Amino acid sequence: MLKPGETIDIWVVEKALGAGGMGSVYRCHNRHARRILAAVKVLESSIRRIPGAEERFIREAEILFSLDHPNIVKVRNVRTDLDPPYLEMEFVEGRSLEDMLREGAMPFDQATSVIAQLFDAIAYLHARGVRHRDVKPANLLVQSNGTLKLVDFGLAMEADTSRITQGTMAFGTVSYAPPEWVKPDQLDPMAWDAYAAGVVAYEVLTGDVAFPVSGGGSARQQAMQVILAKQGHPPLDPGPTFSRDLRNLIGRLTHSDAAHRLIDLDEARHLLGAAGPDRPRSAGMTLAPLPDEPTSEAPITAEPRGATWYEESTPQPAPKSMPPELLGSMDTAAPLPHPAGPADGSSSVLMALMGLTFAAVVIGLGGWAAWTFTRPPTVVKVLERPVAVTVSGLPPATPTLVRLRGIPPESHEGWVYRFGTTPHGPATVAIVVGADCPVVDCPGSGCPEWCAVTEQTVHIVDGEGEQSLSVEVAAPEAREVEVKAARGVTLAARPEVALDGALAPGRYQVLGYAGSRCPEDPWTCVDETCDDCEVEVAELIVPWQGEVAAFEHPLTPKARVTAPGPKPGPRPTGGGGAKGGLITHGAFARWLAKNPDWHKDAAVAAGHADANYLSGWSGIEPPAGKSGTPMVNISWNAAWAYCFPRGGLADVDAEPKTWSSGPTIEYRQKSGDAAWRMEDGSTSTAVKGHQSNGFTAARCKG
Repeated sequence: MLKPGETIDIWVVEKALGAGGMGSVYRCHNRHARRILAAVKVLESSIRRIPGAEERFIREAEILFSLDHPNIVKVRNVRTDLDPPYLEMEFVEGRSLEDMLREGAMPFDQATSVIAQLFDAIAYLHARGVRHRDVKPANLLVQSNGTLKLVDFGLAMEADTSRITQGTMAFGTVSYAPPEWVKPDQLDPMAWDAYAAGVVAYEVLTGDVAFPVSGGGSARQQAMQVILAKQGHPPLDPGPTFSRDLRNLIGRLTHSDAAHRLIDLDEARHLLGAAGPDRPRSAGMTLAPLPDEPTSEAPITAEPRGATWYEESTPQPAPKSMPPELLGSMDTAAPLPHPAGPADGSSSVLMALMGLTFAAVVIGLGGWAAWTFTRPPTVVKVLERPVAVTVSGLPPATPTLVRLRGIPPESHEGWVYRFGTTPHGPATVAIVVGADCPVVDCPGSGCPEWCAVTEQTVHIVDGEGEQSLSVEVAAPEAREVEVKAARGVTLAARPEVALDGALAPGRYQVLGYAGSRCPEDPWTCVDETCDDCEVEVAELIVPWQGEVAAFEHPLTPKARVTAPGPKPGPRPTGGGGAKGGLITHGAFARWLAKNPDWHKDAAVAAGHADANYLSGWSGIEPPAGKSGTPMVNISWNAAWAYCFPRGGLADVDAEPKTWSSGPTIEYRQKSGDAAWRMEDGSTSTAVKGHQSNGFTAARCKG
């Protein structure tokens, strides 16, 4: 561990914030700017010696650097070329959720806000193929404004599990890992994250630890105690203080069977929004969602095609630990005690670990004890069938998202969207129309205003095979938008649309450009500097509904001198210098006396010159002793204005073409455009009209 005052590249350690399996995190300040803070995660040398650790650390960096979500800690920089490698993350000033829960349950509004932000963050990760695998209160920070931040992606992985796992080893904190955690080769990381989120939500609502570690025995013993407590355990229930919908949601997230678990955290977020705190549910009601007309049947051993089976049990509090009589011999070679049971040999506890030492039942085993703490279950049948939704009414190629009960389709072809098996009964189909409409936010309060949202209720009915449903959607209507721009500014939009008519709801990039020498495609000037062509990009949003505000582009073009015409305003008077000769300091001073627009302050303010213009002058007086010498520290714009009465600047190919004394470069013009010629005869048109320097003079034409 590093000590305060030690450095990590440009960062100075202030204190350690924590340590985990993938490194240590320190609060640091920038050595050059003390007020700039960062949380710096370092892969310690002791951890680097572990096979695969450095690879996982680099994958954490790659994963985090690609994420941008308000509830996920942001990585600002990654240095894997240093020793030790480190991640520079935003410093989050807040308390860990673990620390806050030591004070008990949160107020309902605060609790649901924290849970919603957690669901939103995980849904964002899953939509981008990232699985966290270590969601727990210690990895959740809450800021003073209530914003939640998910941190520590040391165990995170992409959908391609081969990129980061080490053999078949399972990682994660056991209290928040799902029951199937003991079989790493069968783990679904999305179901893992969903289970952990459900356990965290239960603890936030109740203030109780769902699956506490006893603190007695070895670490392996304690892990075994927790995992055995989860085997066959009923879904968690926060209790009758909360609404049926909320209890149902927590139960679906924490189902011990991953096949029956709700793993779509976006759907969970929407269900959370519909749940309230004060609608108690009667005892005996199942925690799993019931169909409209459930039918009870005897337990079966096979699941018929098109049906899902949920176990119904009497709600009970989560066990705090394994029964004491089952803990005493967990680390010995003696058989585990078998509780007494009926004479026929059936028992409320099925033992599958007879004669095994605890060391033999570490994560690598393929089989585990199946523990049952409740009466034999009653089984409720929920009929399901696949569904195809056909959308009509929209023009071809219209960007469209379709969801059924908040779940995206498994596939789609054209306007036909196919969903997996869906429970019978009423269901909501949501259709979102518009480009750049994020999947995780629509429908919902975070959905952008230009996205058109239609929700319709359909009914999934009994029948064989796929049910076909048709939904007609009206295309969003184009809307009149008042578009304004300053005088001299031309507008162009992407996507390429006419800005003088009605516009479909959407977001448009609008380029404003002004200048005498803008290229045919002014968009090229956004990424490259274009002389005498000002550009600025603004965003025009046309909402789907509500008031349409007038759009006024922010570009205000600067006044400029353009070649070959005169500068705006009064023409310059007079002129100086011998015919075809260089402008001298004295001649330019006499000209300045008649043309106040070209005094330094005025020319710089108008954008005709930079700060080097008239360097060394006192007002309009040239430097002492320089009156008869060639004028330097002059911008091309000023030289052109001076030479205007004489027909402008000398042509770039005019004599002299080379010279051996005097200033190195001369301002010239080529077909009316700015140019220069060098003493060795080389020429260029790469001239910025406002720039000045001490080695460039100017020559008039005649």
